[in-house]
Amino acid sequence: MNHQLLCVGHKAPDWVNQGIEQYTKRLRPGLVTQLLAPSKHSDSDRRKADEARLIESKLPKGAWVIALDERGRQFSSRELSQAYAKWVGQGQPLAFVIGGADGLHDDIRSRANALWGLSQLTLPHALVRVFMAESLYRSQALLAGHPYHRD
Repeated sequence: MNHQLLCVGHKAPDWVNQGIEQYTKRLRPGLVTQLLAPSKHSDSDRRKADEARLIESKLPKGAWVIALDERGRQFSSRELSQAYAKWVGQGQPLAFVIGGADGLHDDIRSRANALWGLSQLTLPHALVRVFMAESLYRSQALLAGHPYHRD
């Protein structure tokens, strides 16, 4: 079964989709990206709650959920490959979640099995999608002993 990437956000520019496609072709299992429409509420708390319900409704049954969150653990490439091996080793479908502009609701963060922080920088969500797909590919390459990553 393919990994799932659930993203709250707007349609990305073509270069984002092309970047994700490049790494998705290399991933085994693959990565299926679902773009979820952001809530239209003007109140941040209501917006995040709406988006949390939408995310929950799209999670694969029994998924091991990895939420991308600025407060999550930041990994080196080698550390991420080891974490990825543990996530895959759970024997459940993997679902990676990227929240909307206001971030993830506490319900999603507490539901997540892992919190992954990509950077302390504020990154555009579209760029995060490409960065995440590349990071998963790099993790798989490291675990397979491929020289994609050189120390």
